[in-house]
Amino acid sequence: MELLAHCINLVQLYKELDKLPSTLEKAYEHLLDRINSLPQANRDLAYRVFGWVAFAEHPLKVEELQHAFAIEPRTKELNRANTTDEDILLSICAGLVIIVVIDHQRYFKFVHDTQEYFTSQQDKLFPRIHVDFTCICLAHMSFNDNPLKYPFSWYSLFYWDFHARKCSGSTTVNEILAFLDDKPTQMENITQPFQEPYAHYTFDAAFFTDVLHAVKLLLADPGVNLQHLCGVCLAAYVGNDMMVRLLTSRESDAVHREGQVPFLREVPGTSLSPAQKDSSVSMGSRAPFCTPLIAAASNGHQKSIEALLRSRKLNSLNAMSSSGLTALSSAILCNSIPVVRHLLCEHDIDMSIQFKGQTPIMLAAGYGFDEIVKLFLERKDDDPNAPGENGRTALHAAIEGSQHGSIDLLLKSGHVDVNRKDSKGRTALSIAAGLGDVQSVKMLVDHMGIDMLVKDNDGKSAYEIAVEERQDEIVTLLAEHGAKDLGDE
Repeated sequence: MELLAHCINLVQLYKELDKLPSTLEKAYEHLLDRINSLPQANRDLAYRVFGWVAFAEHPLKVEELQHAFAIEPRTKELNRANTTDEDILLSICAGLVIIVVIDHQRYFKFVHDTQEYFTSQQDKLFPRIHVDFTCICLAHMSFNDNPLKYPFSWYSLFYWDFHARKCSGSTTVNEILAFLDDKPTQMENITQPFQEPYAHYTFDAAFFTDVLHAVKLLLADPGVNLQHLCGVCLAAYVGNDMMVRLLTSRESDAVHREGQVPFLREVPGTSLSPAQKDSSVSMGSRAPFCTPLIAAASNGHQKSIEALLRSRKLNSLNAMSSSGLTALSSAILCNSIPVVRHLLCEHDIDMSIQFKGQTPIMLAAGYGFDEIVKLFLERKDDDPNAPGENGRTALHAAIEGSQHGSIDLLLKSGHVDVNRKDSKGRTALSIAAGLGDVQSVKMLVDHMGIDMLVKDNDGKSAYEIAVEERQDEIVTLLAEHGAKDLGDE
């Protein structure tokens, strides 16, 4: 439009219209040609703006981008004279970048679908964009004064490792090592406002970036403090079996004396299963402790499990985390069938260890992890009737969770006591009747050996409970199967 506005007559206007690109991609190429004709410094700055707006992990505020561009890699302080005016940043971008106001905050943003175009052109236009992000974030966190007072603070702290892991090969090893060579208190100062001990031991950060070269160099340094090492947990959690093998090959203990290490935060890019969330073991909680084996099991990384089980010093098969998890219960909670199968093959696995009052098979049955329930039922040394907290069994757990697949497996196994009572005298049938679970009641009343007249500690049968809870369909169903005895009339 700017070109058309300068046309002095119709002939010139038609000529300019003929020059306009016919597709959106050609339109971008046309605009980039204009940018490529700028002086080198302006051209480089324009492409840097495009790259940062396109590949930032969250929208960048105006002052965040200005601050980031003012930082020079491997420096210890910010030179405010290096800040670029926002009008200059906008003018060199040929109208592709604008400033928008959201909740009284000003952000850089692409117009239309420009972001999709640039992200699709990463290999061609921005091959080192994540290197740039990583170096700037690390330089920022290495400032001599308090880095948190600067606008780019929070982005650096929370996202530097995202970008570092996306760097290929050893492109950022020197920068990462320079950052890790700083005093251990540096990260502690940065993270102090969070009131939690997030990775303030510099060795841990190397594992978090998944940079094997940096890890090898640090391991070879006799001055590295391994006392608070949680890198092996992080490596195991993200499934970096190469790094796990590197650590487990060392002769010195890379864990606390109890075989546990601090597990400090959820690894980016991962998510917890509903069962893991219910277990209240999210790594976002304050300073829980776990073993590397639990870390690997909690995300289903079989190769890391195998490497750890082969280790003399890190093979803490039955050890518990501070929240009571074992490797086996962790694998069950994330429904990792291969890992559970592998752990059950270990001859000294202890299947009697409970988590929050539940035996391993109870955990699986309660969440309806049918394939894992099968693994336990196939074993001769595991009793599905083993009581957990309050005398509950795997069948009770499956009934309470309305997990009909697991209920069917347990009933058909022939090993389950269908009339087993919990500490309140409730059977699976009375629980199902009280919950109004018609399908579970049907499965139970059709099972050979079911006693429908059993009463709980309050003297109530399943039929009476259904009547009390006004579960009319279940009342009818139980009556049809003879559950209405003389005492119930």
